[in-house]
Amino acid sequence: MAKEVNRILKINGQFAFVEISKPKNKLLIIPYMFYLKFLIPLIGKVFMGNSMDYRMLGIYCEKFVDCEKFKIYLEKEVYK
Repeated sequence: MAKEVNRILKINGQFAFVEISKPKNKLLIIPYMFYLKFLIPLIGKVFMGNSMDYRMLGIYCEKFVDCEKFKIYLEKEVYK
């Protein structure tokens, strides 16, 4: 993915990344994941008529964990 982002960006272009890492504070993980997995999809269904796109945020967050490794990977690819 980093190579593709680098390929399509103009010189000095910018890349935005929606970061949905799990909180580092263990007390916040359960309410945060409830919010991502249940409340956001419900809001998406009510206001946008589609809950599936929003349901994926919780799934991505569980698998992604945090963005530090991704940031390092992007920097290595961009500054090769």
